[in-house]
Amino acid sequence: MLVLDRQDRAPAFNHLRCLSQLDGVILASDGPDFPHGVSFLTDPSLPGGIRICDGKRWTVYRVPREGWYAKWLKDDVLWRERMLVAAANGHNLDILVFAQAPIDVPFFSKIYEAVNILTAEQALPYVTLFLRTRGIYVLDCRSVPHLINAGGFYWELMRALLPASWPWFSSCLAMEKQGRPIVARLGQSVLQRVDQALRARDRLLVQSLRPQDNDTRDEIRFYLDVMMLTLSGAVDSLALVIDDVYGLGSRPINATFRNREWRKKLRRAAPGISAALECDGARHQHSLELLACLRNTIHRAAIETMAMLGPARTAGTCLFLEADAHPDVRRLMHDAGVEEAWTIDKWADGAVLVDAVRCAETLIVRIPAFIDRVMSETVFPSAAGAARRIAAPTGAGSPDPSHLRWLAGIKPYT
Repeated sequence: MLVLDRQDRAPAFNHLRCLSQLDGVILASDGPDFPHGVSFLTDPSLPGGIRICDGKRWTVYRVPREGWYAKWLKDDVLWRERMLVAAANGHNLDILVFAQAPIDVPFFSKIYEAVNILTAEQALPYVTLFLRTRGIYVLDCRSVPHLINAGGFYWELMRALLPASWPWFSSCLAMEKQGRPIVARLGQSVLQRVDQALRARDRLLVQSLRPQDNDTRDEIRFYLDVMMLTLSGAVDSLALVIDDVYGLGSRPINATFRNREWRKKLRRAAPGISAALECDGARHQHSLELLACLRNTIHRAAIETMAMLGPARTAGTCLFLEADAHPDVRRLMHDAGVEEAWTIDKWADGAVLVDAVRCAETLIVRIPAFIDRVMSETVFPSAAGAARRIAAPTGAGSPDPSHLRWLAGIKPYT
């Protein structure tokens, strides 16, 4: 259930109103005219109080404006905000949506810890993720909910992350007609594995939003491993396509973006792809190295995980990187520019706690961004390149990539 600030008329607010037509999403407003859900009314007969109707009963919440802490409640905006927070706590609401960031003061810190306070833009991905746990996959919610099956949703989301895959894969299929079917199969594998990584990422996020315990910790570790394996598989399949298209003639085990000798061949044959690795201070190359280093722990001692307990907004599961066991991971985190964003705590013995969700969210943005860049730079042989190259669909009824990324909570790579 959401509590909505009725004064918010931003597009995201209207998207949430659209989603309220679906089973399991109940929206509440601070006024009597909201069509779906709960009404919040300021009652003049109840000084310092607010009435809430959930369709079955009225509940009254009071916060007096007298007393030693009255100075914190002189502002009508703050008082109204405090009313909504109290109501959200009392009704065990999942998310409290405000038009802008709430006015937080130290006196009320404990009250604010018990409820998730978000803007409409921030709340939208959480609501659609909740719906996906119920088997409801929303492709578009700008006017009416456009629903699709699970396979269609993740395939369209994969296409939204890889817009260059439309002409790229059509050229792969054209090479199949030239007697090189392996290119088409490898190209299909790239797309399928990014799709699988997106599924694993969703399940990881669901576990991260539940009360943290040993079970959620184990599930997060499992889905993080799956996500890293599938992303690594997508990158490896992409390298094999490039090797075949440019006729580099490498053994499959050597045709990887991490192999220095293979990259030398690539630099001579495909300078555009080589430049993609080296742009932004070689951030893509460092990200690939970091992914591979984390993925390769599957062959040896696993990275330990810890469930962090605490208030709802601070609990989570972290990766425990020991100083002597995982020095390469820590070095690559620094090289890839994610050390500060991922690190939760540093221990005296040199061990580091890394946020598992931030790790997953960074990789699901950076690795597909690299794959898309390579796809856009790939030059196929003349016959395949001259074949009909399918462009991303546009127009009425076609999924909007930016809107779909927003619903999934995946930000563009910057």
